[in-house]
Amino acid sequence: PHFPTEDLQKDLSPGIQALDFRLFAEIEKALQAGTKAQQYLGEVQRTCNIASGLYGCGRRAVRMLNDMYRQERQAQITKAHTALEKNNCGDMAGLPAFLDVEERNHYILEKCEEPMPEGQIRLRLEKKLAGVQGIGATLEHFASLKEGHEDKTSSALMVRLKARAAAYQEK
Repeated sequence: PHFPTEDLQKDLSPGIQALDFRLFAEIEKALQAGTKAQQYLGEVQRTCNIASGLYGCGRRAVRMLNDMYRQERQAQITKAHTALEKNNCGDMAGLPAFLDVEERNHYILEKCEEPMPEGQIRLRLEKKLAGVQGIGATLEHFASLKEGHEDKTSSALMVRLKARAAAYQEK
């Protein structure tokens, strides 16, 4: 059940109140390092302060952090999808930057526990790179592989494409 935030303060026994206060103190300690942590600490301290009567409310701070995490995660997912959608490659010279954007944003989606399905990644790469001269043979070879072949993965395709990009840059 989802309790209204205000109810997290009501009718606390002295033992639970003490535990809630210790939790709050530990949260404040944990949020001392890092830019994001400092930002989250500021949000928690703006709400849970002595003037509001909420200072020491650890469970409320946990709820706030959870909500901020969910918002941040959703923002990261949206940004990654937008970057992938805008990512295009017109020629071999643009291939390294294209692959970098692909790799970075698929990593973000994976870390946010929203990975793009394997088939969708492969289809995207094949579609977005179809017109790039110099990698046609690589894409044709990949397309010719039988489903289930150990090299019929987006990771294997990325490795091959990176090798083609590196060979092109050495010319």
